[in-house]
Amino acid sequence: MLAGSVCTVKLISEWHADMSGRVSRVTTAHPYWWLFMLSGLSWAYLISAELSSSAHSHHHMPTTSVAVFSASLSAWLIMVTAMMLPMLSGSVSLVKLMMPRYQHLRLMPLLVFGYAVVWLIAGGMIEILRAFLLQIPFIHHELIAQFPVGSLSFLAAAVWSSTSSRRKAVFACSNGIPLRINGWHAYRDTIHFGLIKGLNCVKGCLHVMLALLIAGHDLWIMMIVTVVLIYERVLLPKETRLVSWMCCILSVYFLVPWLK
Repeated sequence: MLAGSVCTVKLISEWHADMSGRVSRVTTAHPYWWLFMLSGLSWAYLISAELSSSAHSHHHMPTTSVAVFSASLSAWLIMVTAMMLPMLSGSVSLVKLMMPRYQHLRLMPLLVFGYAVVWLIAGGMIEILRAFLLQIPFIHHELIAQFPVGSLSFLAAAVWSSTSSRRKAVFACSNGIPLRINGWHAYRDTIHFGLIKGLNCVKGCLHVMLALLIAGHDLWIMMIVTVVLIYERVLLPKETRLVSWMCCILSVYFLVPWLK
């Protein structure tokens, strides 16, 4: 009996050591794994929220303007985390290569922080603009509902996706910058790198995110858009017209129900 217990403990220890080694090799080869984990958790939240809203048609909405603004920004950040965070995988790998190993756990979150700040400012400006437009007397839901706003928004996104400005922004998303490795300069440069990445991503993808918001950010369409954006990033610089074609197809998709 004792010998069997010893053998079992030995097998468990060997299995644990083997699994630890495999996990260590995977995390070393793919230092951006936690970005995809956060993105996956955000998708899980969005899916659960969608299922919950379908099951319970009556739910409480924030009443004060501050609560509405905070809820909108939170929803925006979750949407950005789900769709855009995987875009930072190359930048995280660059930080891993350029920075000392003891700095990795400090600098990688700072990169994401700088990236998130830009998207947070963009979301805040969108919410402020929306609130301002709702204050204009002749703009109301009944008037807007008479137009195919979802179709028009994706058509506008298709036009912007075909411009040279958007192409340059998407190309810039794959560029790196020199990073100093010592002292507070390393922290400042990493945050600056995240800010630059955020600005380029906003220039390259904000128009699609806006179209999703205006059209109602259907969960399945969000997934399709995310896959296409990641596919475009992987194939750079050859297929930047892919997003434009996707927006044209989605424009037609939202136009057909309006015509009926």
